[in-house]
Order: sequence, then structure tokens, then C-alpha cells
Amino acid sequence: MQSRNGGFLAITVPDVSASVEWYSQKLGLKTLKRATSPDKKAEVAVLQANGLTVELVWFADAVSLGTIAPQLKGTHQVHGIFKAGIFVEDLDRVWQEMKGGNVSIA
Repeated sequence: MQSRNGGFLAITVPDVSASVEWYSQKLGLKTLKRATSPDKKAEVAVLQANGLTVELVWFADAVSLGTIAPQLKGTHQVHGIFKAGIFVEDLDRVWQEMKGGNVSIA
């Protein structure tokens, strides 16, 4: 995937290793850095390719939105980031790459 102007996104995840594998396989990102906090309560991986940087972070005390507020029907019901994206030169090509990599696009 070729980002036109670059981009950055940080995401909390339940499993850094599984997330690194997904972003590497599906988006072709390469791992630049991995680290664990001295108290083992946080782990981070920084991945990058073609101007896109993704930071994946696990916190020991984090839980999913569904666990904390099961009555919510979607993330649009919570204040905070609602969308994120990148600009690409050839959307049709990227769309085909994502479909070919079994990436679900909503």
C-alpha cells in the first residue's frame, strides 16, 4: 500500500504479536521497533511502510469497549476517534490488494 502523504495511527490491541502479524501480512508493514515496559504492564510495536506508521500498544489494564459497555451498538456512540485513513495514489489497485489479502473493508 502506498500512502500519498504519509500517516500515523496508534491502536491499543489485546495481542501485540497477533496484531503485528496481521498488519505485516495484510498491509505489508515492517516492524521497526518492539518494546515491553520494565513492569511488563505495556508492550509496543511500531510498524511502517510507504509513509504509513502504525503503533500497536497493549496495556495490561485495558479492556474492549464491548466488555466495558456491552449496551453500545457501535463505536459511533463513544466520543473519540471515529475514523482514520490514508490517501493513496490508486484506490482501485489498493482495493484489489486488500480484497486479495482477505481484508474486510466496511
